[in-house]
Amino acid sequence: MRAYNLILLALLAVVWTSCTEEGVMIPPFEEPDSKRVVLLEDLTGVQCPNCPKGAAAIEDILTRLPNNVVAVGVHGNFLTKPLPESKYDFRTQKSIALEEFLKPFLGKPSAHINRKYFQDELYIAVDATELWQSYVEKELKAQHVMDLAINKTYDATSRQLSITVNATPLIDETGTYKISVYLTESGIVDLQENQGTIIEDYEHNHVLRDMLTSATGDDIATSLVKNKLLTRTYAYTLPATFNASKMEIVAMVSRNTGDDKSVLQAAGVKVTE
Repeated sequence: MRAYNLILLALLAVVWTSCTEEGVMIPPFEEPDSKRVVLLEDLTGVQCPNCPKGAAAIEDILTRLPNNVVAVGVHGNFLTKPLPESKYDFRTQKSIALEEFLKPFLGKPSAHINRKYFQDELYIAVDATELWQSYVEKELKAQHVMDLAINKTYDATSRQLSITVNATPLIDETGTYKISVYLTESGIVDLQENQGTIIEDYEHNHVLRDMLTSATGDDIATSLVKNKLLTRTYAYTLPATFNASKMEIVAMVSRNTGDDKSVLQAAGVKVTE
């Protein structure tokens, strides 16, 4: 009987061990060793019930990759009409034109990540927010083909902003290329639709306020020559309604050959820092 009990105890121990879940080791997140800066254009709107989820995904990406991602919140025509008690209307002629340029998309929120088409997606605009970070990380692993730097001066008295964008190709390539320069503002508190409710004190970040280029970008080159500097300079007076201390200058250079509108490199700097 004792031998039987020992065998039974041994079998129970095996069953218990097999049913016990082993801890899964999740490796700590490591910031990629990349000089690339990815542009994330967020198609959003104050009447978009799922857009707060997209905004949260963007902030998580920026927290993880503060040196490798810049974001622009595009309020075009779809789901962007201010609510009856809204203080602001984020729509502008250029944001509307930019959203038209970035079509088609399934719905909002949708993100253009370096304006790159990712396999298995229906459109360039990706509406699955849970995939945004993986696509950003995929872009960071791609070849670094251009250095991009923004030099700026800002006079707080006159509110005059002067911007010079320097692009240095690291490869030779034929094609046509465009430059886009955005002005975004964060920390704007106003109403926002959220799953059937209204958030009264919602913080809107990375809102596209204006563009110093055309909505679709300005021509910058007809070919890339390794180490041959490309430079563009812009001047702009900030309206009194813009909070300069919360604003960022975002610049990017993209291809413009056929259907290929992919971004080679992006950059971002604060207006007042």
